[in-house]
Amino acid sequence: MPEHAARTLAALCPGILLELDDAVRSGVPADQAFARMARSHREWGGRDRRVLSGLAFSRFRWRGWLPPGPERLAEACVCSGLLDGAEASPAVRCLAAQAGITEDRLRPFGPMPLKEKAERLAAWRGESGVPSPDALAPAWVRDALGLAGAAGDGLWQRCLEAFQARPPTWLRAVRGAEEDVAGALLAAGSKPEAHPLVAGALRLPPGSAPDLESGPLRGRVFIQDLASQCAGLACAPHAGERWWDACAGAGGKTLHLLDLMGASGNILATDARGGALEKLRRRLPGFARGKVRMRTWNGPSEPPPGTGFDGVLVDAPCSGLGTWGRNPDARWRASAGDPERMAGLQRDLLASCGSAVRKGGALVYVTCTLTRAENEDVAEWFPRACPEFEIEPAINPVSGRQSSGAFRIWPWEGDCNGLFIARFRRRG
Repeated sequence: MPEHAARTLAALCPGILLELDDAVRSGVPADQAFARMARSHREWGGRDRRVLSGLAFSRFRWRGWLPPGPERLAEACVCSGLLDGAEASPAVRCLAAQAGITEDRLRPFGPMPLKEKAERLAAWRGESGVPSPDALAPAWVRDALGLAGAAGDGLWQRCLEAFQARPPTWLRAVRGAEEDVAGALLAAGSKPEAHPLVAGALRLPPGSAPDLESGPLRGRVFIQDLASQCAGLACAPHAGERWWDACAGAGGKTLHLLDLMGASGNILATDARGGALEKLRRRLPGFARGKVRMRTWNGPSEPPPGTGFDGVLVDAPCSGLGTWGRNPDARWRASAGDPERMAGLQRDLLASCGSAVRKGGALVYVTCTLTRAENEDVAEWFPRACPEFEIEPAINPVSGRQSSGAFRIWPWEGDCNGLFIARFRRRG
């Protein structure tokens, strides 16, 4: 990067970061706020956007350990980059110069446990106090996860490590195209790694953005986190079945369900957001047209849009703690009341969607959070409230272990988002 370009980005950085802080405080996701900013600054090239967004998200990731206040923004950016283990970019070097940080102090910390990073950071700052890993997440989170005792201590530390790591990019190759997709990715310069247990799941390094919309990859591979792929596998739909994806969003799980049915079934995809369904409409490959119907559904306030489904997938709105590694600003938008508030909506969704399942059919409940109130508590409540349903044993696709039918996928189990899945069967 030319020196003048680096200086320009360094000069832009404080204003952008403060604007993103305001957005996050008002509850707007940082990626949405940054995308709006980028649309209004057409002069920013792809490299500029990558540098600026990287600085912003690195700062949100390590905010609990960074100096507060706008007057120390440059130092905070430098510090968070070193903690992430990234080589100092020319823009960061300009910020370092503004903060009076000499070149010999710009060596990245590299991969190491959080405890060692905290000690290294204290030494780098010349301070005697070592920052606590607990400061990297809001104080209420550990209790919300239901982690008690010595075993809970270990799980909490692993959660914090996962929150601070950038997850890889996960792809899902359609069935039968796995080898062709891997070969095309290799030819394009990527180095995909196949998951040993989840068929079609391919891992790329964090930040990878392969072109999947043209050439031999179009319609044969999709970006989809490994944990999200496990939701479709837990549904285990059969050829020719009729499914309802109740909270479909942009349709990653809808497309996976159709693939698992060999494109011989039918799926109703609903969401309260028409814009999300429009994204799904644009993503549908040719063979899926006529197999997937879409319509808006505003949740339990409306009757279900059909009955007699062989299966219903409820990927419920949630507090999203399982995605904090991928969305580091989300932890600073969350509040202690979110899990209980979301659990009320989740219970209503399950009761409503359950009425649309035929006798003998399946109901699969999924969240991308790790809180007990939204996961185990809801899964235990549902068969009590709706005794026509019973929990059904299921295998955790990431580990291959049998479960009672309700299980968490921890982020470190698959280097992915955290997820909860519970599979129910309506009595015949």
